[in-house]
Amino acid sequence: MVSDVKRLNSPFDFYWLVFGVVPFLAVWWTVRLYTVPVIPFPRQPAEFRPEDQLKKTQEDLTAVLEKSPENISAWIDLTMAHFEQGPDHYLSALEALERARDLGALDDRLFYYAATMYEATGLADYATPEYERFLRHRPEDAEARLRLGNLYYRTEELEKAIEQFRRVLAMRPEDPLVIYNLAMAHRDRGQW
Repeated sequence: MVSDVKRLNSPFDFYWLVFGVVPFLAVWWTVRLYTVPVIPFPRQPAEFRPEDQLKKTQEDLTAVLEKSPENISAWIDLTMAHFEQGPDHYLSALEALERARDLGALDDRLFYYAATMYEATGLADYATPEYERFLRHRPEDAEARLRLGNLYYRTEELEKAIEQFRRVLAMRPEDPLVIYNLAMAHRDRGQW
């Protein structure tokens, strides 16, 4: 029993503790520090907040922006709240989005929201570059890539549409919608 007490107090045990625990804590702290936080990214109406909650959020954000008109986070949140309210509020959402960008917002979700709203309002020329920018940040996003392919198809840029549909098909090999879109683009190009 005495030898056990001496072993615990030996200098080797202290160094083992320091050189074993300190690197573990350093790695844990670094991973915790640089872990990307999960940011909500609602896209479909089923993911949107209820109308009364959206109105309350807008009122709160308007109060924040009256006190601090250069609050980028508040402008981004206001954009999302207007987006979630639907197409009737897209103009307000685009105004808030552009204000956030003017202030220096770097949130990649803004590209997606801008593209979707421009597309819904019939401004394909504005929507296309926004989808392209979004996909540079998130190339694995099949939904945005499919939307971009559809925009290319509607603007008769068939080669670009085919490229996008092929990339989506690689991500979703059994998706009948993607297969159909790709077939239609090839047909319109005369590639039977």
